[in-house]
Amino acid sequence: KVGYFQNEGKEVTRFSGGVTFSAPKYKITAEVVEFYKGGERLKAHGNITVNYHDREKEEWGEAKGGHLEYDRSSGYLVLTQSPYLKIRQKPEESGSEPRNVEIKAEKMELWTDKGQALATGGVKIIQPGFQASGERADFYLQDEKVVLTESPRVTRDKDTFSGDKITIFLKVGKMIIEGNVKGQVSSMEK
Repeated sequence: KVGYFQNEGKEVTRFSGGVTFSAPKYKITAEVVEFYKGGERLKAHGNITVNYHDREKEEWGEAKGGHLEYDRSSGYLVLTQSPYLKIRQKPEESGSEPRNVEIKAEKMELWTDKGQALATGGVKIIQPGFQASGERADFYLQDEKVVLTESPRVTRDKDTFSGDKITIFLKVGKMIIEGNVKGQVSSMEK
């Protein structure tokens, strides 16, 4: 179903009823997608799934949520209503398994031109070998690094650590814990 209306002084084209849009690297599905005249803004509502695939980098991702807004002119994207992101990264060494990273939060924001993302509110990050949580996670996509603040905590195997700031290097699975560091180690090898 297609409809036209005015919003914020701009013409809007609304597609509804299980909408799918595809581009070379992206595919968006949602119950409703609205395009603002000029194509600089997009809003999507209801059962949103964004699939991303970069064959050259051998990476793919899937984002889900209830509401998405994207402003192409500024490169800003926000995903709310139980957003979830899963990224499959290229293996570090040939023949090894790809690494999956899963992220959940109340709100996720992405600045495409800066290569930065922000997850806030009940952030959970799951990667093989560890789980991390906090209220804020700043992602630096080029460096494959995340900085957790506001009650950050990380669990590796049965060991748990917390501090004021936890920096995780996703590609290599290493982390740095800074400020007021506390830990609970379940077992130590002799």
